Amino acid sequence: MSTRPEEPPRYRVLVPALFLLATLVMTYPLALRLGTGVRDLGDGLLTSWIMSWDAREISRLDVAHFFDANIFFPNKRTLAYSEHLFTQSLASLPIRIFSANPLFAHNIVLLLAYLTSALGMYALARHLTASRFGGIVAGLVFAFSPFMFSHFVHIQSVTAGGIPLAFLFLHRYFESGRTREALFFALAASFQALANGYYALYLGFFAGLFILIMAVARKRILKRRFWLDMLAAAAIVAVLVGPFAYQYMRVGRDMGFTRNIGSPASLTSFLAASPTNRLYGALTERFQSPEKHLFPGVLGFILALAGLLSLALGRRRTPADDQRGQAPTVIRHAPPALLAAIYGLITILAFLFTFGPNGPYVILYKYLPGFNGLRVPARFQIIVMFGISVLAAFGSGSLFRKLRGRVRVAVAVFLPLLILAEYAAFPIPLQEFPPDKAFPAVYHWLADQKDDGAVLELPLPPPRFGLGLVECPRLYFSTLHWHNLVNGYSGFFPPVYDELLRRWRECPLEQNIRDCRDLGVRYLIVHGGEFPPESLVILNSYLAGHPDGVREAGRFGDDEVFEFVPSPDKKAPLAAGAGLRPLPRAPGWRASSNVNDGLAARAVDGDPRTRWNSDFQKPGDYFELDMGDVRDVAGLSLELGPSTFDYPRGCRVDLSQDGRAWTTVIHLDTPLLPIRAFLKTGGISYDIAFPRRPARFLRIILTAEDSQHYWSIYELEALD
Repeated sequence: MSTRPEEPPRYRVLVPALFLLATLVMTYPLALRLGTGVRDLGDGLLTSWIMSWDAREISRLDVAHFFDANIFFPNKRTLAYSEHLFTQSLASLPIRIFSANPLFAHNIVLLLAYLTSALGMYALARHLTASRFGGIVAGLVFAFSPFMFSHFVHIQSVTAGGIPLAFLFLHRYFESGRTREALFFALAASFQALANGYYALYLGFFAGLFILIMAVARKRILKRRFWLDMLAAAAIVAVLVGPFAYQYMRVGRDMGFTRNIGSPASLTSFLAASPTNRLYGALTERFQSPEKHLFPGVLGFILALAGLLSLALGRRRTPADDQRGQAPTVIRHAPPALLAAIYGLITILAFLFTFGPNGPYVILYKYLPGFNGLRVPARFQIIVMFGISVLAAFGSGSLFRKLRGRVRVAVAVFLPLLILAEYAAFPIPLQEFPPDKAFPAVYHWLADQKDDGAVLELPLPPPRFGLGLVECPRLYFSTLHWHNLVNGYSGFFPPVYDELLRRWRECPLEQNIRDCRDLGVRYLIVHGGEFPPESLVILNSYLAGHPDGVREAGRFGDDEVFEFVPSPDKKAPLAAGAGLRPLPRAPGWRASSNVNDGLAARAVDGDPRTRWNSDFQKPGDYFELDMGDVRDVAGLSLELGPSTFDYPRGCRVDLSQDGRAWTTVIHLDTPLLPIRAFLKTGGISYDIAFPRRPARFLRIILTAEDSQHYWSIYELEALD
């Protein structure tokens, strides 16, 4: 049994009330604008849409199509392109009973995320220190740090209460040996994992490290009961989290989604508060950059150092302490030095991991599954703040026990207030977004269309800039009609979306309309107010001619809808090399090029993981294949591997039987792959068909320039 006294009933109400009040004040004025307030029109609307989609599918019990979100049509499992927010969506279900407003439900859960983060840390710190005051300080430091407010638009990042709860149950397990505590740990870890993919990996790593250390320290590592308990906990996590993890692994495999290590922290990042911080925001402006507001706060850091020192210099509790009635420092005689080592190690390791490629994080990135899909190592700051908060609980608890009288009362009142003042970032700058009844009329019209026709909304945003500000409102508006959108926004973007961005910038409208048909678009929405006037005139003039079965379906102010009349006999065009087969590759095949010639052999080595590539494409670059003898040839196939967009922007193919006399058999001025070829990454080939000719030598020569893409060939096949 624990030596910690039971929590008096009044504190079971007062402590949550205190944290609720702190949440409402620190997030002011969100509570006054729950149905219309959003921090920005990008990620805030994205996560509102995700939660609305999840709630819809959960309430319909549509397990089979849960991940088939209505974005990036016709790709499947598009919810797995970003966080799925299952835990937050589950919490929103009771709210959705009383309100159909997705933003209202989102903002209520956002407030709950801050509140539960504080309460979860309080529960852990109170358990470890037997100090209610230490628990309150730890909860404030963990829930309201600059890191949490720099991620105000990321509901997944502020949903962190499961981290301290998971550690609480682990502590209780190693104190009592009860299996139920291991199972509670598994449940807490699972629901935290289902709230945030980053934190799932962080928690898995650090909880595993904690379990290993405690099992050795408590001499459980060779106990059969311990391993049975851990297997039971692992089974619960596998059952609850496994199906979600499988979808992400499948999408990552099918689409080739990986990320380079980006947004690493620097030492100055730990001096940067969030820009909205009232005390340090302006003072630390020169250190601020996106995703790197990692300042822990002066008071929290000092208290953590004091806590680490008090633990390092502490001693075990003795019977004499019990006789003197002194409050315990830790529970069940856990050695203070062990706690100092564990939480000091967790804090330091997480701190080092924030530096990404400049620290030991590269080991996780290379060797632990899942970490190669994370973009921002600086988000390890949540674990840094977790460690600081636990140590701060020991520091503040130790200080509080030594005080008496008015000084004790003053510290109890003013230290939490000073922490909140240091972290204050209110009033939070919010933007107004209309409720569903005030959505643009075109979306109400679309909601009345009972077919499941897919929608493309124009204009498409410029690449690499402002994508979220254009597409996220469209995602949010789709909660009114739930038609499939070719548009989308997420953590990853499928190749077909990137190719559409390029084609609507560079290709003739005739090709764009053909692409719409091939992708199965039913409704084309033209937002006239978002177009440059001259571009809108050209587009409307073209569409007014009703090309290829396109008709005007409605006009709503600046918004106009065009419908593609279904044509059951219309089929997508066959690829250029359809019906042709690769010629058997003879040992004598040799490849050469006037660019990176030393790599040319990789294009015919039979290994799809290796490639030849040029530099940025320029006219005159060529790649040549010598098949060793004369054979009939009717085409070429260039495997693009993961370099989906590295195909020639203009080329010609020359054939020769002797290497001296060459004949041009095809000239491609504006080569395009069928748009449906971009529905997945990997397995895409650039095929060229031409009249069958006898040849030994084949030469592909670039005739156009592209300053953004290389020309890559992973494998080259001659076709007949």
